[in-house]
Parts: sequence; C-alpha cells; structure tokens
Amino acid sequence: MDKVNELFNSHRDKLSKRNDALEAMVKTLKKETMATTIALSTRIEDLGEELALCRAAVRK
Repeated sequence: MDKVNELFNSHRDKLSKRNDALEAMVKTLKKETMATTIALSTRIEDLGEELALCRAAVRK
C-alpha cells in the first residue's frame, strides 16, 4: 500500500507543478492580451481621427 501512496503522491506532485506552470502561462498571456487590446484601441482611435480629417479635407 505504501508503494501505491508513493506513486499517487508522485503523480499528484507532477500534476501540481504542471498546473502551476500553466497558470503562470495563462496569467502572462492575459497580461499580453490586455496590453495588445489597449494598444489596438488607441490605434483605432487615432485612425478614426485621421479618417475624420481626411474626410473633412476631401469635402473642401
């Protein structure tokens, strides 16, 4: 029975380490996604302003 417990504990520890690593990766990806989203939102706003200026120039 001790061998079974050792095997179980070993697998549990390995899975726990994998889980921790995956959680860290997900956290990093979320941060990167948020930064990219903010950058794209800013760029979209800038392009919208530029488009408005171009439209105004064409109308004149």
